[in-house]
Amino acid sequence: MDAGTESDAGTESDAGTEVDAGTEVDAGTEGDAGTEADAGSEVDAGTEADAGTEVDAGTEADAGAEVDAGTTPDAGTEPDAGTTSDAGTSTDAGTDPFITCEGTCQDTAVTVQIDGNQRVLPRAYFGYTEPTNAGDPWTLWIEINNRSTDECPSDTAPTPPQLVNVYSVKVPVDTTPQTGSSGEGGPTATLLDFDGALLSWPPSAQSTNLIFTPVAASLCPSCIKAGTPPAKHFVAFDVDGTYENGAISGHGYATYCPSLDRLQNDEPDAGTEPDAGTTPDAGTEPDAGTSTDAGTDPFGTCEGTCQDTTVTAQMDENQVALNHAYFGYVEPTTAADPWRLVFELSNGETDECPSLTAPLPPQIATLEWVTAPVDTTPQTGSTAGGPISYLFDFDGALMQEWAASETSRTFTPVAASLCPSCIKAGTPPPAKHFVAFDVNATYENGATVSGHGYATYCPSMNSLQDD
Repeated sequence: MDAGTESDAGTESDAGTEVDAGTEVDAGTEGDAGTEADAGSEVDAGTEADAGTEVDAGTEADAGAEVDAGTTPDAGTEPDAGTTSDAGTSTDAGTDPFITCEGTCQDTAVTVQIDGNQRVLPRAYFGYTEPTNAGDPWTLWIEINNRSTDECPSDTAPTPPQLVNVYSVKVPVDTTPQTGSSGEGGPTATLLDFDGALLSWPPSAQSTNLIFTPVAASLCPSCIKAGTPPAKHFVAFDVDGTYENGAISGHGYATYCPSLDRLQNDEPDAGTEPDAGTTPDAGTEPDAGTSTDAGTDPFGTCEGTCQDTTVTAQMDENQVALNHAYFGYVEPTTAADPWRLVFELSNGETDECPSLTAPLPPQIATLEWVTAPVDTTPQTGSTAGGPISYLFDFDGALMQEWAASETSRTFTPVAASLCPSCIKAGTPPPAKHFVAFDVNATYENGATVSGHGYATYCPSMNSLQDD
């Protein structure tokens, strides 16, 4: 108890630095386990501060006795030398052999195939997503792409032809596979196609099933929060999954990129409700085309402000207006199934139908799998086969990620003039061909999209069966 000076008994440098997070230096090193200075040295055995009383001043028991010179309590006990919370817990820093990844383990080759066309993605990067609730697990956000340059994803990095975002992956502690599927949660792989080699429109597809199998990892969420990442920082993994009309498979070795982190802001004044787009400021139903002021009976009537698009996308204190809306038809593969609609909300400088040759707008929100409405009944994602939505940010003005998928959404038709049979027959569509609607969506990164839209028809967005 006398040889546990301040420098020996759990100083700040001993409790949670990089050297302390599961390294050999921390777990019973020579400096900690009965060094000469600790085991009866002149400084310890009868200093003025320690040996002022007659009982304590140089007695045999105090000056180098076995009790003082590296006893079990002083020389690397479990509380001092790498306890579970102090030195490399399974969540904090992978232990052997899980951190071992050599040779081809460090290669990345993930193949994405859609309708017979495929691309190999040879680069992978990851960041951390901190949970909003302290009791929830940290997750990883992984980007796999085929960019010509090997650099962390950022607002200034070149846009790759294709990329896949894999998210909702719990920080792995072993090689236990993690599975995800549509509507059930778990790991998801969203494909983004920027040059049209795999997808036409919309330029995204979400996995219907995915198995994410960790191979090896060296991770440390608490180090990231403290600003002290480990020197070797990676996650190696295998993926195997399906899309509605394709598949993804292969092996990845992802290195750490701070630009992909999504950490909670602990500052009390950053993004509070008063200054970061409260509900009244971000296109709520009262000021953005509700059913009471736009689209009363009959269902095909839409005049005045009903024909405006006032949708707001918001992330923390950042927000952008999406002032263009377009739609196309999706013909069902089975005749008994309903026709569906697909929408694009964007803020491009020009008001023109989306296409591979049209300028890419800074931000896009898509709405997919919307049943062609016949009345004002709301459609929610909880409905079987209900709408899904993606949010894309191509200039970084809104959020850090290229794209995010929603966690909840409601699509409420206000008015519409539609004719799927006209489109299939090739006959002229209605003179007024539109869908007016209210939308409210929340995305996995906390972003929101809400407001009123008036979408006009774009043949370039159709997906029809080839008869």
